[in-house]
Amino acid sequence: MIRGDALDEALKLPAKSVDAIVTDPPYGVEFLECYDKLAELADHLLRDGGNCLVMIGQANLPLVLETLVEHLEYCWTLCYFTPGASAQVFGRHVKSNWKPILWLTKGKNENEHISDLITSDASVRFGSSDGTSLHPHPAKRNHFSTRKRRRLRRNRSSPLLAPHGG
Repeated sequence: MIRGDALDEALKLPAKSVDAIVTDPPYGVEFLECYDKLAELADHLLRDGGNCLVMIGQANLPLVLETLVEHLEYCWTLCYFTPGASAQVFGRHVKSNWKPILWLTKGKNENEHISDLITSDASVRFGSSDGTSLHPHPAKRNHFSTRKRRRLRRNRSSPLLAPHGG
């Protein structure tokens, strides 16, 4: 694991050397610049067919997607179901129980079929034949498990970038 400013540290990696980027950046409109930097970084670092999974808030989804597709191909929107108390979105009059995860690729998507529903409830699985699921981070933020991150890599020795990973 490398700790430091994600952009500075990632730029030290060789071009086209990363199989996947998994991230949960800040959601507010004041952080839209993060997504532009992420898209440029992903375009530089991802191998052809590489994956970029970005958990986002719904309020700025159109702007975030517009920014990311300037450098990457949109594949799908996955649903991270968050059971329990709903998060109230004031000004939108919504009680939300899910977060979108934008799945983008660099070039053609050559991945296996996966389920587009991810949950912290062990009864629902994320495209997994081994029976694993994602679990909430101890700080109660929703993060991808280390095991799921590994499944996105082509081999164990290739790096996986997880900026904003907590």
